[in-house]
Amino acid sequence: MYVVTPLGQCGYLVISGDSFSGPVGLYSAGAFITGKQNFKAFGGFNITEGSWKIVVKNDNINALGGCYPNC
Repeated sequence: MYVVTPLGQCGYLVISGDSFSGPVGLYSAGAFITGKQNFKAFGGFNITEGSWKIVVKNDNINALGGCYPNC
């Protein structure tokens, strides 16, 4: 995952578990999934504040607000 903050700071976050924390900013994400199905997924999203769920699904990565899945 790559992030650029509103102050212009940037860098990579390597995520190997099921949760992480990072700064507010614009994210670009890529995932290489192995298991029953092997596929790649990519996406981009803006994280503002609060709690978000990052969902990898159908060859795409999205960020959903803290109310997911009951929005």
